[in-house]
Amino acid sequence: MAISTVLPRSKGVSPIGAEFIQQLSRQPLAKRLVTTAASPRSQPGRSITIGVMGRTHDASASHLAEAFELGRAIGINGCTLITGACSGMPLEAAKGAQHEGALVVGISPGLSLVEHISKYDSPVHHHDVLVFTGAGLMGREVINISSSEMVVIAGGHAGTLGELAIAYVEGKIIGVLSGVGGVSKIAREVLRVCHKNSGARALYDSDPHRLVARMLSAYRARAAAQSAGLPIDSDALVRH
Repeated sequence: MAISTVLPRSKGVSPIGAEFIQQLSRQPLAKRLVTTAASPRSQPGRSITIGVMGRTHDASASHLAEAFELGRAIGINGCTLITGACSGMPLEAAKGAQHEGALVVGISPGLSLVEHISKYDSPVHHHDVLVFTGAGLMGREVINISSSEMVVIAGGHAGTLGELAIAYVEGKIIGVLSGVGGVSKIAREVLRVCHKNSGARALYDSDPHRLVARMLSAYRARAAAQSAGLPIDSDALVRH
C-alpha cells in the first residue's frame, strides 16, 4: 500500500513515506491526524474521520449540490473526510470539505497513480492524500470503512451497498442522506432485514448539515458511554 500527497491542492502528486500521516497534525492545513482506527474515543490533536460513500456517476445537479453541502458540514465541524477517491457525489463532498479547509483522504483501488488515473479513471484533484491500496474496487471498500469512524451513505449502487453492509457489521455510526435515491432509499429496509446487535447506529436525514450534527452527537454519546463502561445501545438502529 502506498501513500501520496497531492501538493499543492489539485496541482500534482508526490510520493511520500508513511511518516507523512503523523506530520499532518503539525501542518496549518488541517492541524489534525488521519487515523485508521475505528475507536470512538477522540484523541487530542486529531479530528474525527467521516467517510462519504455514494453515487459515482449520473447524479443530478441537485444531488451533487447536497453532496457539496455534506462535505461543507464535515469541514465546518472540524472533521477529516474519507472517500473512495472517486467521482460523483464523493468528489462533490471532497470539494465541499476542502472549501471549509478540511483534510480530504482518498482511498484508491489502484496500486499506483498510473492505475488510479488510467485503469479506474479516478480523480486526483480535491484530495490532499491518496492511499493506493491495489485492492481493486471491491477490496478497497473494507479499507474505506475501516478508515472511517463514521460513514455517510449518499445514494449509490452495488458498491455503496457493500460499504453499508461493512459499516453495519463493524458497528459504525451510519448517516444516511435521504432524498438522493439509490442505496439511501433502501438502506432502512436493508438494515431492518439484516438486523443484528453489531453496535451499529443508523441516522436518517435529508439535510446534510443536520445529519452530520446528529452523527457527531451520537458519536460523543457513544464515547461517553464507553468511557463509563456502559454497553453500546443499537436499539435505535432503524427507528430514527
